[in-house]
Amino acid sequence: METLKEHAYRAKKILSNKETGYSINKNNIISIFKYTNNIKGYSKDSIIIQLTILDSYYSTQMNKRYYGIEDLANSIWSIANTKEDFNYNILSFLNNPLDNDKIYNLFNTNYGIHKNGEDAGKAISLISKYAYYQTEYRYPIYDSLVKKVFPLIIEKYYKYDNDFPVVNNFKGDNSPMNEYINFNNNIKMLNEKSDINNFDILDNLLWLSGKFSKNNYSLVLNKDDYFNTIKDKYDAKSKQIIIEDIDSLELSKDIKEIMRFVRYIKS
Repeated sequence: METLKEHAYRAKKILSNKETGYSINKNNIISIFKYTNNIKGYSKDSIIIQLTILDSYYSTQMNKRYYGIEDLANSIWSIANTKEDFNYNILSFLNNPLDNDKIYNLFNTNYGIHKNGEDAGKAISLISKYAYYQTEYRYPIYDSLVKKVFPLIIEKYYKYDNDFPVVNNFKGDNSPMNEYINFNNNIKMLNEKSDINNFDILDNLLWLSGKFSKNNYSLVLNKDDYFNTIKDKYDAKSKQIIIEDIDSLELSKDIKEIMRFVRYIKS
């Protein structure tokens, strides 16, 4: 059985293909971050632009809240007036979450309102993505795809490892922040135990596995591969893509191996 590290580097190879939607989207985000940081400098205006592009590509729904992006940008700007200062604070929070009240409160604050004036809730996922790009991938992304496949991987690779899962009740309740801090601690431990030691490469594996587990291939395959290989696998009754025989697919060996990996962790 291949190691998680081997699967992770295979996922990185797949997603580094410049023809994939994932690579195109990520490179666009990187370009926006570089442009705004270099031309506008680290400023509230640049933060608003960066949050807007992240919200658009990752569909975090912040644009559906009234004043959400503006509120979040104000909070980020109030923490640090330079990129370096923000990165120092967010990375110190990652290592010692209860020792940095500024970042803890950043994640634990509600941003924006609904049409009726009620609070629209926290923005943990969007903030984590902002931190991921601003720190140049030294901070882990928090999203539903990762949360879905993480326990499947632990069950298959670390079932008898008493270090997993990391669960601590920091504030004496089951708050979203307790869940989030535990998530970060688990991702850090998986990063170390797998010997991947790279949040970006680990995220490649978790994100790609999450997509394949949902039979979602559009951001991974180019248009020709999708049209020629996947279109006839769509089942109208279940409204799902159903692939019974992986070997029959006219796709790269690396993609087939990740498909098998996903079947293994789901079995």
